[in-house]
Amino acid sequence: MIWWLPQIDWAGAGPGHVESEFPLYPYVLAALHRLFDVHDGIGRLLSLLCSLVTLWLVKRIGEELLGRPAGLWGGFVFAFSPLAVYYGRSVQAESLLLLMAALCVERLFRWQRSKNPKDLLLSWLCFSGCSLIKVMPLLWLGLAVAYWWAPNKGILRNLRYPSLWVYGLTAAALTAAWYLHAKQLGEISGLSFGFWAGETNRYRWELLMGPRYGPELLLRLGLRGLAVFGLPLFAIGAWKTRQNFGGRGLFLSCGAVLLAGAVAPESSLVHEYYQLPFMLWASPLAGAGISTLINEGKRSRQAVKVLLVLLALTSITILDMDYWRIERQHAADLLPVAAEIQRNTHRKARIVSVSGSDPTMLNLARRQGWLAHPTEVTPENLARWRSEGATHIAGSFLRIESYQPFPSQEMLRELGSAICELSGKHKDCQLDRSFFVVPLK
Repeated sequence: MIWWLPQIDWAGAGPGHVESEFPLYPYVLAALHRLFDVHDGIGRLLSLLCSLVTLWLVKRIGEELLGRPAGLWGGFVFAFSPLAVYYGRSVQAESLLLLMAALCVERLFRWQRSKNPKDLLLSWLCFSGCSLIKVMPLLWLGLAVAYWWAPNKGILRNLRYPSLWVYGLTAAALTAAWYLHAKQLGEISGLSFGFWAGETNRYRWELLMGPRYGPELLLRLGLRGLAVFGLPLFAIGAWKTRQNFGGRGLFLSCGAVLLAGAVAPESSLVHEYYQLPFMLWASPLAGAGISTLINEGKRSRQAVKVLLVLLALTSITILDMDYWRIERQHAADLLPVAAEIQRNTHRKARIVSVSGSDPTMLNLARRQGWLAHPTEVTPENLARWRSEGATHIAGSFLRIESYQPFPSQEMLRELGSAICELSGKHKDCQLDRSFFVVPLK
């Protein structure tokens, strides 16, 4: 609960202070756990609540810029985006990030009408919060704010307003202060989520010229973002509103999200939720496309009905095949291990989790400890872990990390032999379980 000292569970027996983004979402979740005890469902509900409010705000933004029909249909498209649905109920900061980004823009529009400084203050707080959580909103949300700062002027004219510079530079200064503090934490502890590059290589810009980056991003946005049938609706809406100040702003904001992703191409390519903000701006444009077709006549209205049914069915299919099926498999592999750890170890036990760089097993087991690759389970490392306070070693014989199977049977046999010896059995014993939780005596 000390927000300026974020911690992780995979730091062994140490305190686990880590260089990370500003831990706003984990802090809110930790506070809820203190009130209601620790339950996975609390995180799901927090994300779902953020997602539902974001849906309403996307509708409001669409209504403000493109009219009521476009806003309503834009909300429909957002509600059926596989990206928005999945990450709108996952226990991570993206749901809060999207909520704050949408509220930032919606309050900015409100301030333009009311001139109430409270609306501008809330917009600034949301903008600063987004930047603290992920940094990249300084670019993609900053460009959107700069475009819409004053009605019907655009970025270049708006740059003449001193108030815009104060708004942006104060948020940037606050963000810089946090990340300099985070860097110091990482230098002291040696633990990092890789914002300052390190081993993550998130700033490998040569990826932009490679054969994967562009096609994979377009496929991801068309398939998982707009569920295939939202793509033509988006194109129609963007074309029909190209002369509209709001429509141009939404289209440019979509481009700003892609531009921000190109700043850290490795992260953008690996983590698809980097494209999630695209749906904030693409959804109202797709809503404008639906509204346009409805106004074209009876035959177009029939086509819209077919497109919307196909969009919904495609979204559900993608969610099941690309997300929930994998999640179910992941749960089937890891939940039994986590349950065994909880049953057979004290809550202050320190676990060596043989799960590569993935801390999910420790998180599910509510334990702290070390992360190890199967090849690291050697007598020397076992002795070192014991000396540092490790009490148990645990892992799966089915997978390494979240979804990766063992790359070779030889690696699996070597891990099995090491666990047999730890268990006091013969080196070539037959293991009758798909996972192991063994004391380090």
